[in-house]
Amino acid sequence: MQLFKSFALLLAVSLLLSACSGKLAPINPPSELGAFQAELELATRWGKQLGQGSFGYHLKLRTLVDGERVFAANHAGRVEAYASRSGERLWRIELNSQLNTGPADAGEMLLFGGMAEVIAIRKDDGREVWRSPVSSEILALPAWHHRIVVVHGGDGNIIGLDAHSGEQRWIHRESVPSLSLRGTGTPLIVGDDGVVVGTASGKLIALGLQDGKPVWEAVIATARGRTELERIADVDADLALVDAVVYASSYQGVLSAISLGGGQILWNRDIASSTGIVADREQIYVSASDGTVWALARSSGATMWRQPALQYRRLSAPVQQGNYLILGDYDGYLHWLHKEDGRLVARTRVRDWREHSPLPSDSEQPFVGRPEDRAVLMAPAVSGNWVYALDKRGVLDVYEVSPVESSR
Repeated sequence: MQLFKSFALLLAVSLLLSACSGKLAPINPPSELGAFQAELELATRWGKQLGQGSFGYHLKLRTLVDGERVFAANHAGRVEAYASRSGERLWRIELNSQLNTGPADAGEMLLFGGMAEVIAIRKDDGREVWRSPVSSEILALPAWHHRIVVVHGGDGNIIGLDAHSGEQRWIHRESVPSLSLRGTGTPLIVGDDGVVVGTASGKLIALGLQDGKPVWEAVIATARGRTELERIADVDADLALVDAVVYASSYQGVLSAISLGGGQILWNRDIASSTGIVADREQIYVSASDGTVWALARSSGATMWRQPALQYRRLSAPVQQGNYLILGDYDGYLHWLHKEDGRLVARTRVRDWREHSPLPSDSEQPFVGRPEDRAVLMAPAVSGNWVYALDKRGVLDVYEVSPVESSR
């Protein structure tokens, strides 16, 4: 009977958590999209359909731009490279493995996390370099620095791999609470000898990059509340690092500034996020769990502005494009906000695959699902005034951004 009760509890909670990945209607309805004064012009340049994309799962599959090439993958293990300006396909490979996350940049290689394995391939032709088994599925982007690749497993293990061979160099074990978000914090490599990782228990830990030995840890969020759901304290949001200060946020906790030197907490704000933080010289920017976008002073955490117009639209992490922030939402929209005051300046929607050129005969059947399946889960890739956005369906839409005539 106890086993049945535990199973029932986990099932109920999993259904609640699945709302975060577009499986159920949210408790709070998403904000309606209002009118605004457009300051940017968005011209669609090309687009592609990557089979069935993430197959409806909440995965960290993204686009990666490297000079004149752009790379993208789908959950079925298909990886494609295109010319970044023309969209001409340069190569395509099938890894014959399910991919959860990637591609991550590793110099001349691309890295992917899968179902208990990490895969490295060459950028120039997609040829596999190595494939390394790990202790659990990988749900966060791998991190790379020279000779080391660091991955964070769903079982809490943080693993250092040899970048040339994939051989395990070290492992740091962290326990995982009985209930947590389906995701893990992406490792943040700092300098030549350190890596900082957020954990499912609400901590930020610093490890030696070469040996994985603990250096310090800081408690960002503590489990609070009467129910297991209320006590979720995962630090899954992407971290930001500026001037030896790390910025981190937890799912139901706080946003903190932490000294890289010893893990001292410099300031806290009651702003929760499970997506990520970006920073410039003066401010940090975060999309909160409720869809509010915040700009805070890096030095003190003071509010510079807040934008509530996108509440409950399940935003991606922000990405910077010059003086602007770009965020994707659950319904395939991309929103541009001015960094000066958070005002909306542009909006577009990732197109339906039918609007692109006819699919090649060797393409997978495109994913056709509910409106929620259009979600842009990962921040778009930015290269100058070009933007590369990928949605859950595997639609890659590419835009060139310019000021509108009246703003020039």
